[in-house]
Amino acid sequence: MTGEKVIVVDMDSTLLRLNLNRPELRQRIRDEFLKVGVDRNFIPLFKQVEAACAELAERNQEAAQRLRAHAWQLIDAAELKRATTATRCDGVESFLERCAGIPLALYSNNSRAAVVKALQHTDIGTERFFSIQAREAAASLKPAAEPLLKILAACEHPPKRLFMIGDQPYDIRAATSTQRSIEKTAARDERCKVVSIGLRSTHENDRAMEKEGAAYLAVDLNEAADFVLTEPIQSSLSIVLLAYNEAATIAEAISETRAFCQHYVPNYEIIVVDDGSSDATTAIAQKHHQGDLKLLRHQQNLGMGAAMRTGYNAATKEHVVHLPADRQIRAQSLITALPRIQPKKVIVIDYNKPPSGLKRQWLSYGFRFCLRLFGGFKVKLDGVYIFPRERYARINPERIAANTFVLPFEMLQEFYCQGLGFERVWITPFMRAFGSSRVANINRIVRIFIEILKSRWRRLRYPLVAN
Repeated sequence: MTGEKVIVVDMDSTLLRLNLNRPELRQRIRDEFLKVGVDRNFIPLFKQVEAACAELAERNQEAAQRLRAHAWQLIDAAELKRATTATRCDGVESFLERCAGIPLALYSNNSRAAVVKALQHTDIGTERFFSIQAREAAASLKPAAEPLLKILAACEHPPKRLFMIGDQPYDIRAATSTQRSIEKTAARDERCKVVSIGLRSTHENDRAMEKEGAAYLAVDLNEAADFVLTEPIQSSLSIVLLAYNEAATIAEAISETRAFCQHYVPNYEIIVVDDGSSDATTAIAQKHHQGDLKLLRHQQNLGMGAAMRTGYNAATKEHVVHLPADRQIRAQSLITALPRIQPKKVIVIDYNKPPSGLKRQWLSYGFRFCLRLFGGFKVKLDGVYIFPRERYARINPERIAANTFVLPFEMLQEFYCQGLGFERVWITPFMRAFGSSRVANINRIVRIFIEILKSRWRRLRYPLVAN
């Protein structure tokens, strides 16, 4: 194991918090440049310092060099001061404990002096890292690939995978640059795969990290450790992507599902069900066909339940899960569920934080209340679930005929009646990148209520197993 994986972490806001007063530092540097007629907002700071110096150098190169040195002195002094009050980020203890058997390195844009002092102050120490790449001079390290290449060179055994964990787009860009450099210089069978993991914060920063090539976005260090530690599973998996007018997201949904499965689920298939879209969803999906994709299309919009049933019926692998193509729940959201997959178990993947607004949440509460009171359902669900396909084949189809999102509750109820075990894991869903959820109107509410009553009638009328 030691020679197969290497972890590289960023420091500030990933491992530790320096708690720099960045607005104050920017203003101090800005004031110095204003004295010589250069006005910038210094966001991002390092990049803008270099740009301001280049602008000044066109008029006075000596002044630019002097001011550049002074700006970096201010930065170094601020970092060193804050290093003595640094704190650990949430989950650091658990992360270090879980990953104790894997070589760990650090790649920071902070000065080496500040890094060493911060690690000592927080009782992590420098000895935990076999390599520390930090700023030695008055210049930004990131997003250069050279420090990561030095880390690889320092490894006792060439690793198969390097996991880069950071919280900013330039962390991800450094990983992407490193992968490109490896592909240019190393033989195919000697290439290390660089896997970049971004820590989620704002929607804008998350999207920026994705654009830089982030393989995964983790909600915290604990989830980042899941991506590092989870091994490819032996079970096969069919992933059904439910799409209705998702032309803006279907390409990313397919690509990220494929990349996730190639790493963690070698025996997989992707099934896209287009539920009668009026946009280019199907045409875009067809362009991403690579032999692992099935594309099914309804001629008209039949509803979420109907799309799920179409996908389930087309599945051929041992286990099945459906995901929305709007990317609020992504393939990477399955990472904690994969090691729990068993032949006689349903893995329920629920939200620990709902993705929608307050109105949507109240409607969801009302819906679940009606399911229990009028539908007689004994199961709970907020997200998605992984189930054994062989057990789905045993269900009497007359009992799971809902065309709305009542269907997943019918499915779970049937598995409950079959005596399958249930295990629940929790995820933080993503924000919808494009479009908006269809908030229920009065007609839809009435339709769902009738569907719930019909579902209960079907389960009372038809036996568990078809004759």
